[in-house]
Amino acid sequence: MEDENIEVLERSIKPFENAIGELEDKLNELLDQQLDDVYQNEDPLKVAQLEISLAYALNSCFFMFLKTQGIPVKEHPVKRELERVKTQMTKLKEAQTGKNQPSARVDPKAAERVINHSIGSKRDTTVPTNEQQQEETNSNSSSKKRKAELSSSHRSTPRPKSAHLEFRQYQQLRGDSQK
Repeated sequence: MEDENIEVLERSIKPFENAIGELEDKLNELLDQQLDDVYQNEDPLKVAQLEISLAYALNSCFFMFLKTQGIPVKEHPVKRELERVKTQMTKLKEAQTGKNQPSARVDPKAAERVINHSIGSKRDTTVPTNEQQQEETNSNSSSKKRKAELSSSHRSTPRPKSAHLEFRQYQQLRGDSQK
C-alpha cells in the first residue's frame, strides 16, 4: 500500500516539476530585461496582462505557502486579493476581445433632445436669420412678460432666468426671496 502511494505521489510530482521548470524559464526571460524597457516596448494591454499575471502568481504562491504552513486561508485577506485579481483578469480579457466596449456612435437627434431638455427650450434647432430673430424677439417679448408674471404669482421662489446661472447664485436668490 505504501509503495502504491509513493508511486502515485511520484507521478503527481513529475508534471508539477515540469510546470515549475517552464515557469522558471519564463521568469528568467522576464528578469533578464529591465522592467522599464518592457513597459516602453509593449502596448498597454500587454503591460496590464503582465502586471495582473505577476500579481496573481505572487498571491497564489503566498496562498500555497499559507496552506503548507497549516494556516487557515478561508478568511485570509489573500483569498479576497486573489478574487480581485481574477476579476481584473476577466476585465482585461473583455478589453482584449472588445466585449462591453462603449459605442463611439452618437445619435444626433438624441443629443439634440438632451440638450434642449437641459436648457429648458423646445425651440426649432435651425439657425434663424437676423430678420427672423428680430421678428421672434418682438412677438415673444410680450408673451414672455406675461408668462413671467404668471409664473411669479404661482411660485414664491424665483426661477433662474438663465440655464447658466450657478446653483449658489440660485440659492442666494432663493434665500433672499424667502426672507
